[in-house]
Amino acid sequence: MNAANRASASPPPRPSPPRLVAALVPLGTFLLTAVAVVAVLRSAVPHPAALALSAWGGRPGAAQPLPDGASVRAGASLYLELEPDGPCPLWLVAVDAAGRVQRIHPIVAAPESHGPLDIQVQASPEPGPQRFFAVCAPDDGLDYARVLAAAGAVAREGATGLRTARALAGLPEGTRQASILVEAM
Repeated sequence: MNAANRASASPPPRPSPPRLVAALVPLGTFLLTAVAVVAVLRSAVPHPAALALSAWGGRPGAAQPLPDGASVRAGASLYLELEPDGPCPLWLVAVDAAGRVQRIHPIVAAPESHGPLDIQVQASPEPGPQRFFAVCAPDDGLDYARVLAAAGAVAREGATGLRTARALAGLPEGTRQASILVEAM
């Protein structure tokens, strides 16, 4: 080959990218966009408000947290701490192994609560399980008769029902609940 032929020869054509790769680039972009949209939408979904209930036992100033199912002296003073995540109509009831249902909060009037509540209560004077139920009603409220009926159903189940029940059945959708069990000895 002489110099003239080399000068007139064009460089060999570049290989084009495979068609599959060219088709996957837009698909990958679409998938990344879809994942980002789903992540944003999931973070925007409101989470239901929480209701926390904890029990403390011991002398004032030296009280210790009690786990669910803790043994306590019959008739002992206990301290319950309720933390509704925002204002709500709040009821607190106790159910013991003898089938008694005791309304603890509110004592009178409307049960609207706007922050943490610390309430001193007495453990059942008789040995056996006692469960405290905190009930935070949906926006339209909940009357005590329904709470009492639901607590009465648990009371009729006896000691076994108290130990297994975590919430009161038959309350309106959206009702938030928490409970804690103590065993009076």
